[in-house]
Parts: sequence; structure tokens; C-alpha cells
Amino acid sequence: MKPKTLFLLLLLFSAILPAVPLSSEASSQVPLDMGYGPSTMFPVSGGTPVFTAGDQLWLTSHYNSTVQVSIGPAIANASRVLRSLQPGIPALALTFNASDTEEYWVLAGQGSQPPPVVFEVSDAELAPANLTIAGDSFRGGALDLNLSTALRSPFYDGQACVMGEVNASVASIPVPSQTGIGAVELTRQGPALEATGVGLGTENFTFSVGLYYSYSFLAPNSTSILVSRDVQVAVSDAVAITGGGPPVSMGVRSDGALRAGRYELRAFFEGVTGLAVATTDVLITGSGPWVWLGGCESSAVYSNAFGLVVPMNGPPSGWPRTVWLTYKVFGEQGFAEVPVGLGLAAVKFEGEPWGVILSSYNVTVVSSQGVQAIEAGNGTVYLAMPGSSASFSYLLSLGNKTFFTGNAGPLEPFTETTIPLNVSKLAVNYFVGGSPYSGGTVRVGGEGTNLTKAVTNKAGQAVFYLPPGTYQLNASGGSSSASQTVTLSERQSLQVSLGEPPSQGPVQLLVVALALLAGVGILVNVALFARARIRRGRRTRRASSAQSATSDVGRSPHSGSATMGYDT
Repeated sequence: MKPKTLFLLLLLFSAILPAVPLSSEASSQVPLDMGYGPSTMFPVSGGTPVFTAGDQLWLTSHYNSTVQVSIGPAIANASRVLRSLQPGIPALALTFNASDTEEYWVLAGQGSQPPPVVFEVSDAELAPANLTIAGDSFRGGALDLNLSTALRSPFYDGQACVMGEVNASVASIPVPSQTGIGAVELTRQGPALEATGVGLGTENFTFSVGLYYSYSFLAPNSTSILVSRDVQVAVSDAVAITGGGPPVSMGVRSDGALRAGRYELRAFFEGVTGLAVATTDVLITGSGPWVWLGGCESSAVYSNAFGLVVPMNGPPSGWPRTVWLTYKVFGEQGFAEVPVGLGLAAVKFEGEPWGVILSSYNVTVVSSQGVQAIEAGNGTVYLAMPGSSASFSYLLSLGNKTFFTGNAGPLEPFTETTIPLNVSKLAVNYFVGGSPYSGGTVRVGGEGTNLTKAVTNKAGQAVFYLPPGTYQLNASGGSSSASQTVTLSERQSLQVSLGEPPSQGPVQLLVVALALLAGVGILVNVALFARARIRRGRRTRRASSAQSATSDVGRSPHSGSATMGYDT
């Protein structure tokens, strides 16, 4: 039931309680707190909660004495419950069930206190009747999915999450850098959680988590405007996590019933450096394991028919396998799931021995088997197979000349295959006015045709990977041009220069002169060193002769002294 019917409903309710004024503005003056649990209550002056099946209605009165309240749908002859509220004591007023239809409800006192408070009870059918993939194709190396669903009511805050090969029941939370390294893996097991440290090293810290849900409230004095509040609805025990330690069980305390829907999980790490917080998202679908939404990229969804473009530039483990949809309908969250149902594969053509993808080649698929969708471009073929295998034939060309042909397959789902092709590497350096020219165009031709072209980088260079053969090169740019013919042998690396290379200017001549002077200096030093060696040799020989003379003098029959002489 929507706002346009509220006036009539309030009139009917006023007929039942004629002494109670039923202005929606009255709630701003009511000293009552209303919420989903004993510690998740808010003053009704700030807005009234939107409830649904499974929720609990809790109330706290701030009157000085006991008050009696009547709670029920705002329609004539509707059954209502009576509750007695003690001052300042939270009380569970009732639990909503599936038979409580979508409509406005009113809480009012039996006398004049409290005045009427209007709130919403929603029974929106939030699980879509279906979530289907209406079509799929490839676009620019990405899988393009067209999806459709059916919702009874318009929805908002829609988020589509495309998930790869990941254990969605395990939430992986990186340890904040100020605390340590590694991650904590968290699983939900019934009413408890289990935490496991992964790659922590020797770090020890205290770990706990809180679950926060985005509840919707009717804005004050309004029956159509909703506001959202992130409310902590569950908190875990704090446990010690140690590197290399076993999994740790964590008790969880919930404040009321946990709705199905998307939750923000806040993880608290307390180590020697203090407290740090990390966040991720999980989807609770029931009492079983949750779905970790932090392992995928979310896209906004605005209508029942929507498209998702999922890049396939990562490893096969990240390629799409499941699509999850979460959304809200008048304050209540819903979700849906659909498997992609296609086996994806990629084939990359790699130039050897250089290990580069031959992105400049035109890849053409001439025939295929077991393929539902296929795209070729940038040296890669992407394909989707409905079965367990697929294959195709291909040709690679430059311009209008085919250089490589072959077959790929059989290919298995979620695999990436590399086909090596032998090519040579040609690096062309283009100079204008003696300087490398950036932004010039280098064309490679053969047999009277243009095969491929590239733009020079900041260093004035363009690189090509070509099969062996003779090619005509032409470079242009900067009001200049140059050409040259080159021949490549198999798996050869060749570098050529076109244009005006750097001239031998004053700086270069100075460098050359200094190099020559350095060479002359080396020769002079060598000559002096040789002469010194010769002189030292002569001195040594003379000294030896003198020593012999002295000995002879000592043996002479004549008295006197012997004099030794040295060349200087």
C-alpha cells in the first residue's frame, strides 16, 4: 500500500480511536524509541523503521509512568495487539510474519499518550521470479552479458556482482599494513564464525568483526520519503590470531533477527601498533554460509533489463561464472543469482623468441566447432563454448598478405592457450634535424603494398615483429621523410636508423678530442713506466757489482779503501 491511500486508512483508524489525533506530524513529539532490537532503537522523532517478515518490533517508552499501546494495521476491523511499556525498559512488542501484508501500521496509546505513530510493514516479493541471461557476445576483449529480471515493484540501489572461480563462502580480509601482512579468511558456520590466518608471518593480533545492515526509515512527518541508516546488527567475540595458528571459532551476538541481504563487514585488528579497521561486503541469503561480495566488481543496475561488460584480461580464475543481483524495494533488500553457463577460453598468438603478443596482426577465424560466441583482435581470440570443448581455424595477416595459418584446439573451458609463431624484431629509429622524432609514422611495405605501420615513441623508435623477408621502410613526420630497404632473417633482431642522425657538433668533437688526449696520456704513461723499469734494472746491476768489489778489497794485501760509484 502506497502513500496515496494513507489518508483514508488514517480516517478508518481514527474511527476506531476517535479521541486520538492522527496527524503524521505527531510522531515528532512522541517520547518513544522504536527499532529492530534492544540496542538498535531510535527516537521516532527521527523517523520510523520499515519492517518486514521476520523482523522484531522493539519499543522503549520515556514516559514517567506505564503506558498501554495498541499496534496494528491502519485499516478498519484489523486485529491489534496491546502492550504495556514500562519507563525506560526495552520491550519486544511483536514479531512480524509472512501474513502481515504490505501496508501502513499505526502505534497509538489507549488514552491520549502516546499519540499515533505511523510506520511501514513491507511484504514486497523481493526475490525475482527469474534472473536470466538473455544474450552474450564479445566486445573489445570483454564478455558482454544482457540480463533481465522481473520485480513486482520498482527497485533502487541495484548492484550486480560478477563472480569468477572463487569460494564465495570465504571472505578474505587483508590485514592492514600497520598491523602486519597476510589475510584473515572468515567463514560463517551457523550462528558462529571461523577465522583462519593466511600468510601472517609471526604477527599476533586481536581480531573481531561487526555486521552492519542498511535499514530504511520513513522520514519524519512523511509517509513516502525514506532515509537509510547503517546499523550494527551483530558483533563477534574478540579472538587472538597468531601466525601459523589453527582456525579460531568466534561467537556472534545478534541484536534481533538477521535479515537476508547485503551487509558491510567491518573487521577490527588490534596489534602492537594500535587499532586498524578493514571492510568488505557479504550477502546473507539465509541461515547457511554467506556469499562474499568482496571478490568481485559491482556495477550499478537501474532497470529490469541491464547489461554487464566483463573484461577478460586477467587469469581464467577471474572470468565470469556467476552473477549476483542485490537491490531494495521500499526499504527491504532482495537478491538473485544466475550462473553464466558458458565455458570461456582465450587463444593468444605470441611472437617468439621475444615473448610478445602479435597485436598488430589481423586475426581471422575461418571456421569453428563447438563455439557459441567468438571475437578476434589484438592478437587474441576469445570464445564461449556451451559444451566441454571447442576448436577453430585461423589466419594471421598484415595488410592483404597472410603470413600464418593453423588450427587451435581442442580447447577446454576456462583455459588460456598460447600459440608461438617465429618472427624477427625490427626496431626503426627516426631522426629529424639530428634528434629523435616522437610521433612520426613508420610504414612497412612489401611487394608494392603497405603491410603495417606504427607511431614512434618518445625515443623516436617504432618496433615491428615480422616474418623473415625483405621490406621497404618509410618514415615521415616533422616535414621530413626517409626510406630504406631491409632484409630480415629468421628470429633476427635488427635496428636501423632513418632520417638525419645526430651530427658531430662541438660537444661531440670535444668528447672525441678528450678521448684522443686520454689515449695519448695512456701511451706517455706507459713509456715513462718502461723507462723507469729499465733504470731500476741498471741500478740493481751496478749495486751487485759494487758489492763484489767490496769483498775483493777486503781480501787485498794492500791497505786502503775501495770507492763504489753509481750512475745518476
